[in-house]
Amino acid sequence: MLWKNILTAVLALVATFAIAEAILWGAGVQPLVAERDPYAGFSRRVRVFEDDPARGVIQTSSRAAAQSFNAQEFAADKPPDGFRFFVLGGSSAFGFPWGAKVAFAQPLADALAATWPERTIEPVNAAGMSYGSHRLRVLMHEVLAYEPDLIIIDSGHNEFVERQFYRDALARGAAVGRLRGLLYSWRLYGLMTRLIARIRPAPEPVEATTTGELLGLDVAREEARNVRDEERESVRLTFEENLRAIVDLARQRSVPIVLCTVASNLRDWRPNQAVFFESTETAARNNVLSLLGKAVPLLAQGSPVEALGLLEQARTLAPEHAGVNYQLGRAYEALSRWEEARVSYERARDLDAQPSRAPAAINETIRQVAAQTGTLLVDVERDFAAASEHGLTGLDLIEDYVHPTPRGHRLIALSIWKALNRSGLLGEPRHPDEKAFWEAAGPPPEREAAAHDARAGFLYNMALVLAHQGLTKRAIETYRDCLEIEPRHYVAAYNLGLLLFQQDAYAEAAVQFSAALAVEPRHLGSILGLGMAEAKMGQVDAAAETFREATRVDPGSVEAWNGLGYALEISGKRDEAMAAYEDALLRDPHHVPALTNLGVALVAAGQAARGIPLLRESLALNHAQPRARYALAEGLAATGELAEAESQYRTILERRPDDVRARTGLASIQKLRRQAR
Repeated sequence: MLWKNILTAVLALVATFAIAEAILWGAGVQPLVAERDPYAGFSRRVRVFEDDPARGVIQTSSRAAAQSFNAQEFAADKPPDGFRFFVLGGSSAFGFPWGAKVAFAQPLADALAATWPERTIEPVNAAGMSYGSHRLRVLMHEVLAYEPDLIIIDSGHNEFVERQFYRDALARGAAVGRLRGLLYSWRLYGLMTRLIARIRPAPEPVEATTTGELLGLDVAREEARNVRDEERESVRLTFEENLRAIVDLARQRSVPIVLCTVASNLRDWRPNQAVFFESTETAARNNVLSLLGKAVPLLAQGSPVEALGLLEQARTLAPEHAGVNYQLGRAYEALSRWEEARVSYERARDLDAQPSRAPAAINETIRQVAAQTGTLLVDVERDFAAASEHGLTGLDLIEDYVHPTPRGHRLIALSIWKALNRSGLLGEPRHPDEKAFWEAAGPPPEREAAAHDARAGFLYNMALVLAHQGLTKRAIETYRDCLEIEPRHYVAAYNLGLLLFQQDAYAEAAVQFSAALAVEPRHLGSILGLGMAEAKMGQVDAAAETFREATRVDPGSVEAWNGLGYALEISGKRDEAMAAYEDALLRDPHHVPALTNLGVALVAAGQAARGIPLLRESLALNHAQPRARYALAEGLAATGELAEAESQYRTILERRPDDVRARTGLASIQKLRRQAR
């Protein structure tokens, strides 16, 4: 039959190729995968560096320096005595938010130049914002074309960034990629390719190998969420594959390489996302969240022993919950149980379901690859721990979650400098004298000096992240740094105003809101913020006029009408205030602040029957409103509904046992009952 003939032919063909492969294996013919990285062909069009023949230098292209890379340059003709090293990594190695002058590559170069004055030291910071190992693997092909004497890899935090994009990029060429992978592993294909290369004339030279066209130069961050153990291991394996490929590429070109572990903020950075195992039952989840809700205030109140008991119960129920582990770290730290604190903080980082810090498995992979390949290792994570009080790395060395402070960058430079002294890569091995390093590198710059060369946009982004973490003081400083560089950044001024307002610094907040409005007069948020600041400062007429301006800028803004009502109410114009609140509710009938404000005003005006339904609705939407509950209780008492009024006061006292106003109200109800007898 026909199908039997086809099957016989296919089997014969497969057998022929298998025999040929076995013969070539016996003859020592290597597949192409043994000597070529398939990533080299990812793209050859978009370059990080470009020639400037007029100046005799190679420099970062303007396109690359616009967003993702530091502006760097080095001699097109390498000096005979030159020692050129490249730093590859992500934003931490880049020097975010300060830039290349603060990043560890520069103080390292200064110290190397002082230690080996006979060498011309050329540092090149080729770290890219949000670059992960797959991008660095591509970038290596370009960097190796520039005669490096050393490549330093500082990478590990960005392995969960661009996961979906990276998968999609590979999927677009999946058929080609899989075919290339098979061919590169096939000895017969490798033999034929080499023979053809010898026969065919050499192609015209292509300019230096380049970074990935499919990827482009700039990373559009897509944060991974709901990451589970399976994906963490998949990421680790991909990272290991890329790291080994990077080491192999350097080794093929006889270029020494340094692998660095990466440090992260353990003690001062809570996890981005905490999740439960799918197997954790609903009752257990609710119990954990309840225990957590009780423990956190106890920690804030300085009661770590009581908090610890609750948190250990929560950990027993849900050991996978990153938030529980982080709060356990805080409790252990408060009790001076340093090792338990460190373990809990590390576990919180590693369990983060939206990981932005390299988990322990990434650093362990770096250590293993270095050991197994004989690559020089600099253990930055351990060095940061050794330099931190009680071994808990925090905001003293890390600006936010992973980006080193100027002092942190100096410590990284010191660690690498020591390793290079001992290695003999620049000459005879030497015993490193730490004093010599500090004399050459100098002390870390003060924050103001570091910010001078930073990009305003980077500082703005950092301030946003800090504010989200509740690190308000640090966020305020960073917004101020941003505005020093770019005074017309009105959104930074607005955000700074909000943070100052939250700190009850109303006059300073008003200054920032006004500064934002000087740049963008119709920025509604700044108008509303200015109105609230003026109201808090007692400038009630100015506040009312500011809120009227807000209603003109956006007549549909419920916040503008509610703010106008508030300003009118505190100025004693209750009827006008209630009209403004009603205008707010016309625009959004379920706006909780307007419902509360109008309900409170109506009760105060003796119109409890009208105010009570509004207050009930407001509390149904948000029960945690003591002001609304006070007014509801007072309105109910005024209408003779004493039992429900008493219930409202007791609800307040359950949560706030020492609440004077609730106790006074409860006493007045009891008095009314006695009088009624």
